[in-house]
Amino acid sequence: MKDLDAGLKNAQKDLKMLQSLMEQKIEEQREFALKLAMDQRALSLKMAEDNQQQFEALRALIESASTRQKDSLDHDPNSASGAVSFNCSMPSPRKLNFDFPRFDGTNAISWIFNADQYFNYYNTPEQEKLAIASIHMDKGTVPWYQMMQRNQPFTSWFELKRAIEIKFGPSLFDCPRAALFKLTQKGSVADYYSEFIALANRSEINPPEALVDCFVSGLKADIKRDVIAQCPGSLIRAISLAKLFEEKYTTNFRHSFGSNANRITSTPNNSLTPKPDGTSKLLTQKWIFDVEGSHSYSRKISIATRCHD
Repeated sequence: MKDLDAGLKNAQKDLKMLQSLMEQKIEEQREFALKLAMDQRALSLKMAEDNQQQFEALRALIESASTRQKDSLDHDPNSASGAVSFNCSMPSPRKLNFDFPRFDGTNAISWIFNADQYFNYYNTPEQEKLAIASIHMDKGTVPWYQMMQRNQPFTSWFELKRAIEIKFGPSLFDCPRAALFKLTQKGSVADYYSEFIALANRSEINPPEALVDCFVSGLKADIKRDVIAQCPGSLIRAISLAKLFEEKYTTNFRHSFGSNANRITSTPNNSLTPKPDGTSKLLTQKWIFDVEGSHSYSRKISIATRCHD
């Protein structure tokens, strides 16, 4: 019994010693982890500081090189063609310089479209659009704008372009869709396409295949027949085919008409000889014109002249 108690005491003593060692190891690991975290943070701060210094040095170098290049170009413009360009790192490419379109009261829809494109390209703030548009008005639009500003001032570019569209644009009673359906080719394909696209831009026709069918249906009969045979799947292809067949017919007509020149022959029926008794004699000359073109035919014209003694 005494031996059992002594063994139990020894075991408890060993357990306490082992527990003490484990707590010591845990504390050492905790201190090591804390030190490692502090070292990593210090290293990160140092790396960030080094990167910032390198970035500042690089930016200073770029600015210096850009300044030197600009000075060299200002002193010697001809050297720009042979000099090696140094591209500075810019957040966005340099935009081209476009002039804002002026408005004189004509082509209102086109002017509004060009103005919107200008504002979108330069990312013009909304509060500046109205002032820019009003500055570029000419002729009869200036007194109209002044009157509108006195009576009911515009507060936005949207209000101004709606008023311009009503005042200077097409009549509200016009029906571009109906005019588009009735449009037919009277001149060249290019002229027909210009009229067609002007009406199509003011109409909403869906699906796109309906717009192709509308364009093809207005072509001349011979061109339309050949274009339909090719089954164009888009408006661009239909236009290209129409111009191609128009050129074919024009070239064939010129070639056929030029290769068969007009042949003119004259055959006097009798010599101009007056009768002794003084009576007049009827002389007949036959002129034969042979014209061979796309449709061959011959025409005979008889011209009679009466000669007197």
